[in-house]
Amino acid sequence: MRILSSIKEKLGMTGKKEAGKRIFWVWITYQAVKGTLTVSFIWGPLAYYYFFGHH
Repeated sequence: MRILSSIKEKLGMTGKKEAGKRIFWVWITYQAVKGTLTVSFIWGPLAYYYFFGHH
């Protein structure tokens, strides 16, 4: 719990409700970036190789 409270302090949050909303949107943004990178660097090239790469 100490890590979470330090994150809240760094983000400048005072109330629990505000902190929860902020952390939720940070998590959503993280998941979106992670998903985009995974598709771009793993699934995209694999699909390309599967459909067009082998002869």
